[in-house]
Amino acid sequence: MIVFDVKQHLENSPEVTALIGDRIYPVKLPQNPTYPAITYFQVSGSSINTKQGRFGERPRVQISCWAKSYTQVKQLAEKVKLAMDGYAKENLHQNETDIYEDDVSVYHVPLDFIIFTKLKEDE
Repeated sequence: MIVFDVKQHLENSPEVTALIGDRIYPVKLPQNPTYPAITYFQVSGSSINTKQGRFGERPRVQISCWAKSYTQVKQLAEKVKLAMDGYAKENLHQNETDIYEDDVSVYHVPLDFIIFTKLKEDE
């Protein structure tokens, strides 16, 4: 699945792991997390169809950066964007929003990426 591939790519990025270590979680943060951290999940997905049939897929994956300071969350978001520039699959950074989560006093920057994948010839 593409989300696990994205997670592995981020885990292999020295620039990202220098900031977060191994704190990359699916869907939500654990209870009482250590910051900074990342969560990831697939937001949506759709097929790429041609007249010859289904060609590939383009899931939208959200990688959320979390930190106690605005500077730190923006630095982490920048490192994630740079890491995704080096991702093996074609991707498009589609959206970025700055959020402050009042209930937990944490800054949150969700980054949305469209990942383009071609189906294997035998599918």
